Amino acid sequence: MEFIYRKALRAIGVGVVAVLALPAMSQQHMKIAGINYTIKTFDVPGALPSANSPSAARISDFGEVVGNYVDSSNKEHGFYKLWNGPVVAPLDDPNGDFGFSRVSGVNDFGAIAGGYLESTNNLGAFTEHGFVYKKGAFTDVNVGGLETLVNGINFNGDMVGQAVNATTGLNEAWISIRGRVTYLPDPVNSTFGQAINDFGAMTLISQNSAGAIQSFYRSANGKISNITVAGSVSTEVAALDDFGFAVGQYVDAAGNHHGFAYQLSNGKSVSVDIPGATQTFLGGLNNLGYICGHYIDTAGKAHCYVAYPSFF
Repeated sequence: MEFIYRKALRAIGVGVVAVLALPAMSQQHMKIAGINYTIKTFDVPGALPSANSPSAARISDFGEVVGNYVDSSNKEHGFYKLWNGPVVAPLDDPNGDFGFSRVSGVNDFGAIAGGYLESTNNLGAFTEHGFVYKKGAFTDVNVGGLETLVNGINFNGDMVGQAVNATTGLNEAWISIRGRVTYLPDPVNSTFGQAINDFGAMTLISQNSAGAIQSFYRSANGKISNITVAGSVSTEVAALDDFGFAVGQYVDAAGNHHGFAYQLSNGKSVSVDIPGATQTFLGGLNNLGYICGHYIDTAGKAHCYVAYPSFF
C-alpha cells in the first residue's frame, strides 16, 4: 500500500504540497441498501473545526480522495489523500489570491479539478478561474463568461462545472467533451455541473433565489431527467458512477441533511445517515462502491469519511 501511495503522489506531483501526519481514523459500520459498509472517519490537520470544514468531495477508482477545508485564518484550501493514507495539504493554485482554492474532482489518472480566486483590483474584487492539476502543474480552465469553476473530470479528461453568464449574472452549468463546450442554462435559476462519469453522462443542479436545489441527470446523448428523493424539500446530487448510481444529500422538512443513494434506471433512492451524526453529506462515489463525504457530530463539528463495501 505504501508503494501505491507513493505512486499516487508522483501522479499528482507533491512539489507544491506537504504530506501531513496520518490522521487518526475511527471505524464503524452501517448498511446502505442492504449492503454492509465499513466507515472510516478522518480529520484534516490544520482545518478549523466547523459545520462545513473539512469536507471530502470526490473519490477516484484508486481510492484517491480530494476535498476542502478552512484554516484558522478563514482561508479555504484543497486536500488530497489516498483513502487510508495521510492527508496531503494544502493543495492550492499558486495563481490564487485571497487564500482561496477549492478542489472539486479527481479522475483515475490523478488529475485534480477545482478553482481559485484571482484579484481584479485593489478594492477586493475577484474573478474565479477553473484549474486542472496534474503531475505538479496547474493549468487554467476558462470556458467563457465572467468566471469558471471545474467540478468534475473523467477518465478521458472531459469536464463539467459552471460559468457566470456576463449578461444575466447567473451561473450556467457546462460540459466539455473532447474540448467542445455545451452550456446548460436556466432562464431564471443558476445551474451547476456537478460530476461526469467515464461515458460522458453528468449530474447537475439548479438553485433558485431562495436557495432551494433541484437535481438532474444528463445522459451521454443529452437527455435530461429529474432526480427526486422522497421527503426532500431540497435535493443536491453530487457524484455518479459508470453503473447507473448517484449519491448526494437532501434536506427534509425539519431542515436536517441526509445523504442519499439513487438508482438512475428506476428512480429508487435510499436515505443514508452516518451512525451518531446529526447531519450527513455524500460527496463522492467510485466504480467500486466507495463513498466519501462528511458528517456533523453532536458538537456541531464536521468530520470526513470514506465508506466501502465490506464483510462484518
